[in-house]
Amino acid sequence: MGNQSDGSEGRQTVVAVAIQGAERVVSVARGSREPIQPGPGFAVYETRTDAGGRRVEEFVTVSCSAEATLYAVTDEQLRAWKGKRLVARPIRMERRT
Repeated sequence: MGNQSDGSEGRQTVVAVAIQGAERVVSVARGSREPIQPGPGFAVYETRTDAGGRRVEEFVTVSCSAEATLYAVTDEQLRAWKGKRLVARPIRMERRT
């Protein structure tokens, strides 16, 4: 996972690095998402069970905050995410040059 942004320091890449920590339940709220920047965050996954009974995880997004909160930009997105089983795993966003 990575993101390039144009800031006052020029073009930079920020990557997500997995760290040890317990999974957390994700809170879903209406609002603007945090900008991707170096520091603590979470990788958010949707979890479901496939026809064979196996747990399937699909990556949703990165949340760059100390809390496992996923911000929905639209009401439709909010309704869709509230109906999903979402989990967050801790990551650390690091700047790469």
